[in-house]
Amino acid sequence: MTLFQRFKRYLFGVLLGLILVYFFFGDRGEVLTAWMPNERVMKRLRETKLILPDSVQCQLKCFQLDTTAVSTLLDEGDVLFAESDTQSEPKVYRVQFEQRTPPLELTFSCTDSTSTVVDLSAMGAGSDCPCP
Repeated sequence: MTLFQRFKRYLFGVLLGLILVYFFFGDRGEVLTAWMPNERVMKRLRETKLILPDSVQCQLKCFQLDTTAVSTLLDEGDVLFAESDTQSEPKVYRVQFEQRTPPLELTFSCTDSTSTVVDLSAMGAGSDCPCP
């Protein structure tokens, strides 16, 4: 058996394996990426009950956002692990949303069943918000 024949058989096996993976997992792409630290934290934030205190709701109004917008933002955030406190209980995560204008940073305090937005700030821009 020549090297070329071995290579063809190898590629056939890889192709067959990819087809089987696609068949079994289908559109559940999160199964393949949910093991990454950022994705695990964001999945946890999406699946727990979101609590927005009055002070944060006031800040949301300053940026023309509502509760559903915060839930939508959780699909595209990046966790800043250097600024997060992952060892304490409840865990505190700082999440950056660069896709928005202005870019936002939200701080979440997470327990097993709830995620509370502790702080909301705009990155690189002064805030004219009268909220405390």
